[in-house]
Amino acid sequence: MVLLARPELLRILSAHQSPESVEYQRLAEDLDRGENAGTLLHGQLSQQLVGWRSSQPNVNPALVLALLLNPHLMVPPDDNGDSGVAEWVDILWQRVSNASTPESAGYAAAVYGSLGTLQALARQRRYWEGRYAEVSTAHEGLVGKVELQNRTGRIIHWCRISLIGLPSASSSP
Repeated sequence: MVLLARPELLRILSAHQSPESVEYQRLAEDLDRGENAGTLLHGQLSQQLVGWRSSQPNVNPALVLALLLNPHLMVPPDDNGDSGVAEWVDILWQRVSNASTPESAGYAAAVYGSLGTLQALARQRRYWEGRYAEVSTAHEGLVGKVELQNRTGRIIHWCRISLIGLPSASSSP
C-alpha cells in the first residue's frame, strides 16, 4: 500500500491502456489533493498556534489512499480517555467533516499524524492548569495574610494614637 500511495506511480499505471486507467488517474489526482490538503492543514496549525511550531507534518500517503478507497473508515482517532486529546480531535475533526472527499482524507490523515502532538499539548495544558491552581491557591493565602497584617497594623496605629490621648494616672490630684 505504501508503494502504491504515490500519485506518480498511479499516473504511470494510468498511462497503460487498461480498463482501470481512468480510475488510476482520478485516484492519483485525489491522492495529490488529499495529501496537499493535510500538509496545508498542518502548516496552518504550526503557523497560527505556538504549541504546533516544533511539530513536523505527518500526512501518511498510505493512510490518505486507504481513506480514499474506504471512506467509511474515516472516523476520529481514539483519544484513549484523555479529555485534552478528545477536545483537540473534536476541533480538528470538524475540518474533516466539512471538507469534500479528497481533502477530508488528507485532513483525517493529518489529524491521525498529529496524535503525538495532541497528546503532548494535552499533557502540557494539564501541567500548566495544575501549576495555575497551585499558584492561585498560594496567592489567595498570601492575600489573606497581607490583609490581616494591614488590619493589625491599622489597629496598632489607632491604639498608639489612643494611648497618647489618654490622661496619665500620675498627673491626677
